[in-house]
Amino acid sequence: MMKKALVVIAILALGAGALYLVVFRGALGVDNWAARQVVRIVNTYLEPDIGFDRFEFRAPGVITFHDVTLTSRDRTRIADVGLMRVTLDGVPRIGQPIVIRAVELEDAYLHLIRDPTGGFKGLIPFVKADNVREQDRVDPEVRLSNVLRIRHIALRNAGVEYDEGDGSPMRLAGLNLELDASPEQEDGEVWHEIVTESALGELAHMHIDGRLNIDRMRADIRAFTLDIELDESSYEVLPPQIQSLVRERDAKGAIAVNISGTADLNDPLGASSINADVRLTDINVAAGEYRLHVDTGAIDARLRDGVATLEQCAFTLLQGEARVSNFHADLNDAAMPLALEWEATGLLLQDLLRTRAEGEPLKIAGLLNSSGAANTSLADPVSALAGKGTVTVREGRFVNLPFITALANAMDVMSRLRRADAQYTDRADIEFDLAPEGVLLTRSEIISSVVGVRATGTIGFDSSLRLNANAGPLERVQGMLGAVGSAMGAITDRLVTYRVRGDLANPEVSVRPLGI
Repeated sequence: MMKKALVVIAILALGAGALYLVVFRGALGVDNWAARQVVRIVNTYLEPDIGFDRFEFRAPGVITFHDVTLTSRDRTRIADVGLMRVTLDGVPRIGQPIVIRAVELEDAYLHLIRDPTGGFKGLIPFVKADNVREQDRVDPEVRLSNVLRIRHIALRNAGVEYDEGDGSPMRLAGLNLELDASPEQEDGEVWHEIVTESALGELAHMHIDGRLNIDRMRADIRAFTLDIELDESSYEVLPPQIQSLVRERDAKGAIAVNISGTADLNDPLGASSINADVRLTDINVAAGEYRLHVDTGAIDARLRDGVATLEQCAFTLLQGEARVSNFHADLNDAAMPLALEWEATGLLLQDLLRTRAEGEPLKIAGLLNSSGAANTSLADPVSALAGKGTVTVREGRFVNLPFITALANAMDVMSRLRRADAQYTDRADIEFDLAPEGVLLTRSEIISSVVGVRATGTIGFDSSLRLNANAGPLERVQGMLGAVGSAMGAITDRLVTYRVRGDLANPEVSVRPLGI
């Protein structure tokens, strides 16, 4: 009796094993076929090729890929994924599209490798846009509406690795995301409802509430919020190289981003309707002796039918205000032309100083106002740059500026410069044009406590100087005489001209008597 029972159990076990092999593996090779279908789907829509070391299939439909890679055509490793788990909706059947219900990625890193010619290696193009846009051209077995019924996406210990090409890449790790989605029918179309929360330590928090239509490649964004809080407590999640940089720059502040609207993923710039609001609070960035502190900032941007505008772009900083108005960018045009106007009022230059020595005169001071307009092209912003503007400074102190000290040396009045008092009576009036090479001074008059300067020429965007200046005590008198001084200047400007070359931090001055 016992022997018969053992025989029956053995037959049942063999039968179950045979059934598993036939249904899930075995003669039909469903596991291999299903894994190949996942690879086929990825390769249909992404330019980089997907590869992996091995995979495991667990019934009824969970495929786990180990050591996954994405490699571009030039053999650049775009991404590494320690584990990719794909859960199918039901049992896969050869000859029918597999349906992906969930995707989980663990230890996934995107590699951003600087390309000497610009951009990042292998990332452009990343998506096969034609296959995404024109679903009729792809096989029904890999058509997005047939293969995606996403209900869950997870990223665990994900991150980004940035390689400047010097052999010491920076890695930002610890990104975790859990995204839940539920498909719903509306007017015969399937929309995936998406709600997710994500965080990167104390540094950033993200929330998404919206829905995605895979067939039409459209997204309805009810709310996308990103809150960034940069301070000492949040530095630790950054790579060591960036930590040292933000500490050196004393970078701090809060940034809140809110985005809503509808996006056409086939034509995100031309056919989307997006509202984006950004708020800045106590932003601080320093470099050397100087720092910029923005108390508050408000940017309200709109994208409609390929045209970007700013309804508000205002900042309170340096105890004054700065504002950008009439911002208009046409993203439908291949050149993407952009036009804007700006105005700044009541900016205290002394607030740019990072530290102030007790009892010593300020290195730089003044009340600055500026206005102007600029045009450029987002496709080539430097080459297409044009514009005009003005700058005025009152109640200022310029005696320690490299440009002024270099002229004082050339005129042999450096001793007077060192004895200059700190009554903050210097002033400046400047008119300039914007051009691809830099700021072109068309008229400038700077009156300090020691020297007066009239200068024209170019201040390059690379900090280079190519200026011709008439300077000296007589120039200061001319400035004070107004219109009469201008008449005198027409004569005396021909007598002594100073040629200023070099860079902003270390200008070199040579004398050109009689303008020679």
